[in-house]
Amino acid sequence: MAEAYLFSVLVELEGNPDIPKLKNKLVEYFLSKKSSIGDDCLVEYDISKGQGAVVRFRTAEARQMVLEKQEHKIKLDQGVLKLILRLPSDEVTSAQEILSAVNSGKQSAVVPKDLPESGDGETACPEDSASAATDKTELQSTSAVLGNIQESMNQSFLEMLVENIMNAQTSASPTAFSLEILPDISMAVVTFKNVKDTEYFISNCTSHKIFKQKELSVKLLEITAKVKDESIPPNYSSDHLPLYYEKEGEVVDIEMCEEDQSAIITFQDPHAVHRVTKKHHDEKQPIKAFPCYESLGTALYDKDQPTLKLPAAFTENIDQSIWRYLYDNQEATATINKIMAENFCKVDLQHHTVQLRPLPSLLKQKDVKAKHVQQWKDTVKATFTQALSKFKSLELHVQDCAWEESEKEICKAMSGEAVVVVPDKAKGALIVVGLVDEVDRLSQSLNEIMDKIARIIEREKTSKTEELHLPPSIYHVILQDGLQGKIAGEYPELKMAYNRESQNVILTGLMQQVWGANRKIIDGMSALKRKKVEVSNYVLEFLQEEDQEKLSNSLFTSQSVNAALEIDRNGVELLAVSDLALSEAKSQLEKCLVSKYIDVEDSNVLEMSGWKDLTSRLEKTYNILSRTFMVKTSGVHPNIKVVVAGNTDIVNSVQKELGGFLFQNAPVVEILPIKSNAIVKFIQEKKSAWSNIVKGGVKVSFQDGAICLSGIRVHVSDCLTLFKDLVSSTYFDTLQVPEPGAKKFFQDEEAMYVEAVKIKTACVVQLVDEMHLVNNEQTVQAMEEMVPNEFGNHGGNNLQQHLAISTDTQRAQTKGIFSKITSSSGMHETTMGGVVIQVVTGDITKETTDVIVNSTNKTFNLKTGVSKAILDAAGPTVEAECQQLRKTSDQPMILTEPGNLQSKKILHVVGISDPQNIHECVKDALKICARKDFKSISFPALGTGQGNVQVSQVANAMFDALVEVVGKKSVNTLRLVRIVIFQSAMLTEFYNSMLKKEGRYAQEEEDTDAQEAGTALQYQGSLFKAFDNIGTKIKSIFKRSKGGKPQKHERFVFMDKEVDPACFHICGDSQAKVDEAKQWVKDLILKDQDSSIITDDAIINLTTSDRQRISNMINTMEVRVEQESSKAKLTIEGIPKDVLKVTSEIQKMLQRIRSEEELNRSAELASTMVEWQYQHQGGQYQSFDHIHNFHLEQANETKKQHVEVTIQGQMYKVTLPNGPATDNHGNSLDIRRIDKAAHDSLPQYWDAMPDNSSCQSFPIQPGTSEHDEVLGLFQATCQNTVLKIERIQNPSLWRNIQIKKQEMDSKNRHQNNEKRLFHGTCPQFIDRINANGFNRSFAGKNAAAYGNGTYFAVEASYSADDTYSVPDSQGQKHMYLCHVLIGDFTEGQQDMIVPPAKSKSTTQLYDSVTDDPTAPSMFVVFNDIQAYPAYLITFI
Repeated sequence: MAEAYLFSVLVELEGNPDIPKLKNKLVEYFLSKKSSIGDDCLVEYDISKGQGAVVRFRTAEARQMVLEKQEHKIKLDQGVLKLILRLPSDEVTSAQEILSAVNSGKQSAVVPKDLPESGDGETACPEDSASAATDKTELQSTSAVLGNIQESMNQSFLEMLVENIMNAQTSASPTAFSLEILPDISMAVVTFKNVKDTEYFISNCTSHKIFKQKELSVKLLEITAKVKDESIPPNYSSDHLPLYYEKEGEVVDIEMCEEDQSAIITFQDPHAVHRVTKKHHDEKQPIKAFPCYESLGTALYDKDQPTLKLPAAFTENIDQSIWRYLYDNQEATATINKIMAENFCKVDLQHHTVQLRPLPSLLKQKDVKAKHVQQWKDTVKATFTQALSKFKSLELHVQDCAWEESEKEICKAMSGEAVVVVPDKAKGALIVVGLVDEVDRLSQSLNEIMDKIARIIEREKTSKTEELHLPPSIYHVILQDGLQGKIAGEYPELKMAYNRESQNVILTGLMQQVWGANRKIIDGMSALKRKKVEVSNYVLEFLQEEDQEKLSNSLFTSQSVNAALEIDRNGVELLAVSDLALSEAKSQLEKCLVSKYIDVEDSNVLEMSGWKDLTSRLEKTYNILSRTFMVKTSGVHPNIKVVVAGNTDIVNSVQKELGGFLFQNAPVVEILPIKSNAIVKFIQEKKSAWSNIVKGGVKVSFQDGAICLSGIRVHVSDCLTLFKDLVSSTYFDTLQVPEPGAKKFFQDEEAMYVEAVKIKTACVVQLVDEMHLVNNEQTVQAMEEMVPNEFGNHGGNNLQQHLAISTDTQRAQTKGIFSKITSSSGMHETTMGGVVIQVVTGDITKETTDVIVNSTNKTFNLKTGVSKAILDAAGPTVEAECQQLRKTSDQPMILTEPGNLQSKKILHVVGISDPQNIHECVKDALKICARKDFKSISFPALGTGQGNVQVSQVANAMFDALVEVVGKKSVNTLRLVRIVIFQSAMLTEFYNSMLKKEGRYAQEEEDTDAQEAGTALQYQGSLFKAFDNIGTKIKSIFKRSKGGKPQKHERFVFMDKEVDPACFHICGDSQAKVDEAKQWVKDLILKDQDSSIITDDAIINLTTSDRQRISNMINTMEVRVEQESSKAKLTIEGIPKDVLKVTSEIQKMLQRIRSEEELNRSAELASTMVEWQYQHQGGQYQSFDHIHNFHLEQANETKKQHVEVTIQGQMYKVTLPNGPATDNHGNSLDIRRIDKAAHDSLPQYWDAMPDNSSCQSFPIQPGTSEHDEVLGLFQATCQNTVLKIERIQNPSLWRNIQIKKQEMDSKNRHQNNEKRLFHGTCPQFIDRINANGFNRSFAGKNAAAYGNGTYFAVEASYSADDTYSVPDSQGQKHMYLCHVLIGDFTEGQQDMIVPPAKSKSTTQLYDSVTDDPTAPSMFVVFNDIQAYPAYLITFI
């Protein structure tokens, strides 16, 4: 290769030669004609061998031009490198010598283009060398073929891939190559400068990561002996080409391609390919040759790829009628475009000279050749002609006189057909164009139409015209009767018309046809029926002024009635073809025409300009196209009337407007009722708000409870609206102050207080009288009979001031206080104390009461049941407010805004699951309403959802709460309480509960209560202190049932004294000011109020006489006394001195009751241990009653010698201890004393006790069987640490329970009457329980859900709770393990004081009650001697 580059130049480098890629920069510099004026050359340089280089040029001219340049510089990044050029001193041409002279490098950096190198680095000789060895040199391919090239792989991607593969070479010089993509065969050819690079590339492709990922292939491109000649002149044949290439090599084969003027030429010597492709071609011979490869099936063009151009557009003239069809028919046009687009053609049909243009996609198709472009026009023209052959035009020649008729009939006939009618008057033809099949199908019918028109024209030339006079009304009727159809049916070619001006029928046709039609018209006239119709004078007047034909059309024809009107001075006559049509016409006339009268209150209104303007406007509105009404005036004053006559609908509208005007402009007086004089006074004083607005001469006067307006109605009406708005814009509220003496207190200084409120709040305050009536007649009658002296002239108005009495059950406390219940679909209603109580089925979210109650959870976000419905309907703002209030309050009730609901507030309460809590919840909710001055509230059926409480219990609890709050607080703002039930099945239970409290059932329930009470044992009293003077043997309570019927004790519940309340009406311009005024009045009155609270168990045992005395004090002094149901608590409210006096009297009563209870309890105790008896001479011993028995035993213990007793009403003096008993007459009775406990035995495991000890506790040593047994029972359910266990030894209590057990075993006829149960207690009660046993009077201290008795738990863990086992100061807690006589038991209820009877037919009671008879967790006993505190367990 070096032999081809024989002209050398030595290059010396100035400065540091250590410059990166210097060899590349030298190559670039000397190859550039711009920089160095150089040319094709080789650069030899090795930095390790010195600071010189050798540049070899192909021609001497190139070397000479470089040497002639005066200065050579290479620009670097950090300066300029100067080069000094000179010829070698000896002109050495050998490559080896030159390298030695200049310390040259090992390998050239640039290989001349198209000059391949041998595999060992030796340069092959060029094909154009004169050396004979050149043709003998074996050619080696420097090109590689890449296969499986994807469309996404572009030129830059493939070049970068080749560079990355070649960069792995150790050579510092870049590899030169060229790349050509063959998209048609998904291949690319890479051509390198030498064989070595080609071999390196092919060997390293398969190991390259991306090459493998893209699944490419590579192979060596073969050496070819073929070339492809392009652009062969047309006058060249296969004989010219061998001559043309004679100098380059011998041609062995020529394959001519006339389509694209090319040829494939095969040479004998492959070297000829290189010479041919480098052959210079002049303008006279523009042949271009490219190497052609059989494996590729194409030539390689490198950058000389020939390009094709789109052929020119051309035009075609088509038939104008067919063009019109295509232009109007989008579907046909789309078909043509589709066919032509398949041949890469765009058709422009804007003109009948159609333009055909090639589409760019013609050149984008695969394997497109020049011949395809050349043949495009002929192909498109043939295809377009073929496409047009599917359409056809048919010419129909038309006579000039029949042009319009022909065009009309042909167009009508072709309507809906897939053809187009093109009129061509110049040709005198109608041209029908469409698809060939369509036109052929329609041709026969089209010709028939044309023939028919020709016949018509001929007939018109011989026709006759005749006229017949016929009034429009008659013509209208017979025409509607089918005259035209009848004539057309017989004479289809006859023409008939009507001239309305001359009122003539015009007949045109053949003479015979005209005469026949004339006869039919005359016959139709003769058959018409007539009828006179009576109408009012005003309707007749209206009709006389109207067009009769228009009237007939609007009245009859438009309603499918074949009739007509004939109107003259005498009246109205109807014409019709039948009696039925006459009847229908008469009805239609009466329906559509009417006259109406309007009374005129004041005739002056008719002279007003407004009246004239109104009538003029109505005329313009309704009488535009035709006259539809008229207005007249009739009569004389004072009976003047306005008459409106005409179309019924219009008359009604006009009458409404005219009547409204007359009504609005008449003088009137309007009175606006006002519910309170406070509002009247407030508006009167607020004159600035209305004085300037009242217009039209309206006079305003203020009266009691009303505002009076007088003047013209229209102005009065406006003023009335004004004052209504003023009233509605004011804020009004009532304030009822039930405190005793409040009314009199305010009346004494009323003027001063009213003025003070006005100055402070700008509100008007009025003290008013308000009555509260009791609407239950039976209750009134009963109370009048009980307290006759209290009513007098006051009647029933003061009924609720009196005492209400009930029996000892909670149900009886509330019976008979509801009014008569009224029922309707889905609702039951009653009233109590002025409050309406309703139970309804429905959706609580639709309620409009002031407050809606929502039962939710502790976090106030429950999204199930009623709570979900309420929260969803209220919206997210309510949920957010709930969460905000929850964070700032720990109350079980919160009050929020209503959100999207129609109430004022939503009261959210924590869900409840037992009747007692429901009862308290309803009470608290009602009290909140009273406090906030709400007037209405809606409850759901609390506890019936997730609470699973029985519906009857819920109903009773809710109604009892209503009675307690509403019944006792009769003076409050509540006026409506609704219980909304979602499930209609529950309504019956609530209705039954209401019935129990209705007045008519009071007597029935009293009888039932009396019967039940007569069969029940009544256990009353409280824990008594052990009396010391009984002796050492009597230390506890023993209470057993006695024979006979016990006395029934009554309990009373005081209702509020119905004091004369102070009722205020307050009016202001804002709710805030009204509330401020209310608060000011409340505070003023409440400052003079006082209250006292008495809490004492003895309150429950107040006698009827005691309660009557309290009632008398309530009636004589202005105080209120309240007692909560079944609670030992009284509240006295009123003036301080009266409160003090009543409190003192009640305390005296309670002190007396406590003394009596202590005596009874002591007597009962004594009777269980000792029995004193007396005997008449000759009779049997009889027992003293328990009081005398106690007095005798007490006297005996205190060593008295005598004591007085009463026996059968006679006083006796008893000598102790053995009698006798002697009366004042000397009669004597024998006396004896029986000790009942003398033979009772104590447990053998008890420790010995001192004789003077009645009770003692003994610690149980751990590890003993007794200790282990008690500890095991405790730890079975409770894991607390036990500190000690003590045995409680109380002989008296032990004997009492044993006696009771024997009695219970006998009564119940089984031995399963005793259980060992647990009872938690407080430290301060331990000594008392040890000495005296359990006391049921303390029931309710911790819990009393199942009755007012003593509670015992089955499991120790229950009693271990801090609520029951209260920790002492050291954190220690105490619990008893007890022997409890449970006997026969049943489910308990709140407020029970004795167990219920086992059945209605027996007097025998259950022995105890429990929470769940099937699986008890606790037991309640009501007899103190039914439990013995066996062991005291101390634990932490």
